[in-house]
Formats: sequence, C-alpha cells, structure tokens
Amino acid sequence: MPQRPLTTESPFPPTVFRSRTRTPMPTSSAQAAAGQQTDMSVLATLTPESLAACLTRELRDATPDDAAIPPRDEAVAIFRRHLGRYQADIRKRFESYELKGAAAAKTLASFADVMLRAIVDLAVRATTPSEPLAMGARAGFAVAATGGYGRGLLAPFSDIDLLFLIAQGAGERAHPVVEYVLYFLWDLGVKVGHATRTIDECIAEAAKDTTVRTALLDARLLDGDTALFAMFEARYILSCVEAGAAGFIHDKRRERLERHRRFGDSPYLVEPNIKEGRGGLRDLQTLYWMCRNTFGTRHVSDLLAPEFIWMGLLTEQEAARARRSWDFLWTVRLHLHYVAGRAEERLTFDMQPVIGARMGYTRHGRQNGVERFMRHYFLTAREVMRLTHVLEPAVLRQAQGPVANAAKPDEAMREAGFTLLDGQILPDRGVSFDQDPIKMMQILDWARLRRRPLHPLARHQLIRWERRATTLRDNPEAARIFLDLLCGDTTEEERPRRRGAALPPPSAEENSPVYSAAYGSHPPSGHSYWLHILNETGIFGRLIPDWARIVGRCSLIRTTCSPWMSTR
Repeated sequence: MPQRPLTTESPFPPTVFRSRTRTPMPTSSAQAAAGQQTDMSVLATLTPESLAACLTRELRDATPDDAAIPPRDEAVAIFRRHLGRYQADIRKRFESYELKGAAAAKTLASFADVMLRAIVDLAVRATTPSEPLAMGARAGFAVAATGGYGRGLLAPFSDIDLLFLIAQGAGERAHPVVEYVLYFLWDLGVKVGHATRTIDECIAEAAKDTTVRTALLDARLLDGDTALFAMFEARYILSCVEAGAAGFIHDKRRERLERHRRFGDSPYLVEPNIKEGRGGLRDLQTLYWMCRNTFGTRHVSDLLAPEFIWMGLLTEQEAARARRSWDFLWTVRLHLHYVAGRAEERLTFDMQPVIGARMGYTRHGRQNGVERFMRHYFLTAREVMRLTHVLEPAVLRQAQGPVANAAKPDEAMREAGFTLLDGQILPDRGVSFDQDPIKMMQILDWARLRRRPLHPLARHQLIRWERRATTLRDNPEAARIFLDLLCGDTTEEERPRRRGAALPPPSAEENSPVYSAAYGSHPPSGHSYWLHILNETGIFGRLIPDWARIVGRCSLIRTTCSPWMSTR
C-alpha cells in the first residue's frame, strides 16, 4: 500500500487545461433565464447524468487559468459535497418508500460509477500532463468494478472493490494513476478493496483462489482501455471454461457449508445474519455465481431477471418469489446500515423492533409489529433455502453431467416407483408427484426405512409440488407415514413386516467424507431430520394448516423448534 505524503503541498503538476473552454454568456435576457432554468433543473433533479454535469462544471470553475486541475483541497471538497448530497438524497427516497432495497443499492452504485470516472479522469490529467485529453493516456490501463459493486449493487457502508488492470510493461505509467485514485478515495472516507494486476496475474490468482475467481466473474469496466478489458474478459471466460464448472461449484458448496457453520446453520436464529447466515443474501449470490460460471457470464447477467426463466430452470412463480426475497433482504440490509451507521449485517434484538417499525410492520391482532417482521424474515429465509434446492440440482446436472449409480435399487423399491442415483433416492421415470401426491409421502418413508438421503432432484420435486399435499389430509396411508416419520419405530423386526424386505446395512460410501462433501447431505438419522424435511419442503404446513400459521413465529420458534434444531 503506498504511503501518504508527509507534506501538505498539492501533488498535482503545474500544467494547464489548454483545451478547456468556458461556457459562453447568454446574449439576451431570455437566453439568460433559460440558462438559469436549466441549471436549476439540474440541481433539482439528482441523477447520475446531472451529477456528472455538476462535477465537470465545478471542477472547471475551480481550476485556475494557469493550472491543469483544481487545487487538491478544493477538488476533495467538491467531491465530498456531492458524495454526501447523493447519499443523503438516496437515503431520503429509500426511507420515504420511493425506492426499494435492491433499487436503492443499484442507484448508489450508479452514482459511485460517476464519481469514480471523474476521479480517474482527474488522476489521468494530473499524472500525464503532456497529453491530458488523449486516449493514449489511458492505453494499457483500465479500472473495473468487482464483487458486489461489479454486479451494480452497493450498500451504504460497503467497501468499493476495484481492479486496476494494467497491460504488460505499462506498470510504470499506470501506478501513479492508481496511487492518485486510492489517495483521493481515502481522503473522501471511502473504504476501498483493490488489486492491481495484469491479465496473466488475474488468471493465475483466480486458478489458485476461488474467492478471486468469484470476484472476477462480476468484473465491470468503469474507465480506461476498452480493448484491454475486452481481452481480459475473453481470456478469463476461456480459463473458466477450461477449468470446468464442477470444481468451482464444489468449492462454493464447501465454502457455503463452512459459512453456515460459522454464522448459523439454521435460518431460524433469533439474531440472524442477513448476509452470511443460512437463507441470507450470500446464499442467493452463491446460486447466481454457480449459474454464471456454468452457463456463461453473457447468458446469466442477472439471476432474477424475468428473461432468466427462459432457460427453464425456474418457473415464473418461483422466479417471482425469488425476486421478492432478494428485494426484501436488501431492504432489511439497507435499513440496518442506516440505523447502525456502519456496515452492520446482524439483525440483533435491539435492531429488530427498529427495523420492523421503519418497514411499516405494526400490531395486527395478537401479533405485534416486530413478530410480524421477524416472521416475514424467517419465511423469506426459508424461501431462499427452497430456491437453493430447486435451482442447484439443475446447475449440478449441467456442470457434472450424468453420474453413475453407486447402488442399485431392489425390486421392491422399483415396484414402488423409486430408484437410486449415486446412493440417493429419487422418483423413477414416469412417477409424478403432481399426478400421484401420495408418492411424496412414500418416498420419505422409503428414504427413512432404507437410510438413504433424498436426491436433490427429489427434494426439488417435493418443493415444487408441495401444494398437492393438501389432498392427503384425509388419506390413511399419508397419516400413517407422517406419524412414522416423526415418532415411528424402525427396528429390524418391524422393517421386514412393513416392507417385505430386510434393510441392508449402511454402506461405507454413505458415511465417507467424499459423499458428504459432494452432495452436502448425510444419510438420514433421527426423527428431527424428517421434521426438518417436512417443514422445509412445505409439506408439513399443507398437511396441518395450524402448523403453517406458526412457521416463522419468533415467539414460538424458541420453545417449539429449538430442541430439534439444536440436534441438527
């Protein structure tokens, strides 16, 4: 990291804006009035375009006739004033419900783009006085947004992640520009995450570190050499294709598992982390990264865009629920940042009533506002988990291709309509939960008796057709399976009597670390496992409407669900 200069003198060279032109004065009162009206409209309507116009005009007016750029203190003051102005305006619009969470984050990112382009332009003028306006000053150098900022989303107190891309041999000319930009951003009080690399270094680091590979997936050009950035995009996409998507997905799933262990493996924590916890924003982003790496960056620019359903991975209803979840979580996150005055991601007890009130949750019947707000959050987190089980199997199939059967189903399982794929149970071809809803309960019963985990595709189908479970409320077989899942006996004497076949002992493959790491699931054990499956898929609430009314109720979760959640 470069050291801050000890002197207070301006670091800018004493060159001049030789191509600078002043705005001519109007020649009539009507023209003057029109010009004044235009300026006032620019000030009244705060848009990225108007911000760029204001910055250009004020920087030009603050520049002495014998200098190339304004004095450093004046330049910093101009940018700081406009930075505070647009941040305050977006906060006001957000808190007055004119902007939703994701829209406000996109607006913050668009204004940050304007600020950074202006700072880069100032840096180029300061460090290359010989050709201040020529494109040659930007040749071999580009500034790109990465990470969340690269996706065009920025929380009020989040870091701005930048990649300074330089061509081979251009480091001596580009480093002064990088240093200038970083100093300027630090003087503005902006937190910056940055890296300066060549294209070869980007590809090498991405191959070694999944975090770098993930951040570069969202790289977006802000300013500089477009040809250099286009070459980077082409070579990076090629490197991703050569590396294959299966390894990347494996790393992201392992990373997600470790993150859940750190921030909470249950979405129903009483003080959840809305970004890193289970069912939070990071889980949705992980799905987006998997799809973007598997299907290509050009085909998946936005996971929740309406056109994404054309790929056939999500139905329109599922995509709409995912968009609502995404926007709700972003709204909660922005409120947290504004209330805390820092990058706060944990929804603590003292924050919950404040955020709930700011989002308009009031008392309704016996339920007060904070309970209604937290119930909405818990249901949203569950929706994110369900989306993961729906979308991830399709991505895995695309990335890994067909997998070999690790175990063969016996005749009884085949006759029941189920099969095994790599040690996991799923419906056989021709079996439809929509046409035959009792199969949803039967597959759970077979998984329990044979100690086989549900295949991701099976869980996907259970979630997609859970509404059909309402037809099973008066079904005796469904009632019997339901009670067996929650409290039934599974002794060796009962299994042959109930199914006519002995239960094989668990194979070494089921308990191996490779098995768990590859699929993120374990052979089922204990009745709490099935309670979790029934609740997560939504079947429990369909069979027993009273359960659906208490799902997500924070006052009941602590007493009703905490015992079985602690055993997971």
